[in-house]
Amino acid sequence: MSGTANVTGPLTLGNGAQFWAYVSPQNNTSKNVTSWSVTIQQQGGNWSGVITSTNPHQQLQTPNLSGIFNVVVEASGPKFKEKKLTPQAEANPTWGATATAPQ
Repeated sequence: MSGTANVTGPLTLGNGAQFWAYVSPQNNTSKNVTSWSVTIQQQGGNWSGVITSTNPHQQLQTPNLSGIFNVVVEASGPKFKEKKLTPQAEANPTWGATATAPQ
């Protein structure tokens, strides 16, 4: 499956939404970005989770929740202080998910 390079172990469908982070190796990412976090927060709800560079293989699982989730990425590196990264034009900073299958 594309985009699961950082995932260790099987992904199980159902029981809520699952999230993981994939950090692309393009443009020498590991040299330019030394610390990062991905925050995922349910719109209109009280669930949120964070995946960080200190635990990049972490998978987040909501407790049978579905809906729209906001995704915020923050990063820092040797040449820039911590900042919120702006999604590329083709990326969407929100993600829709059902409680039974990924979208």
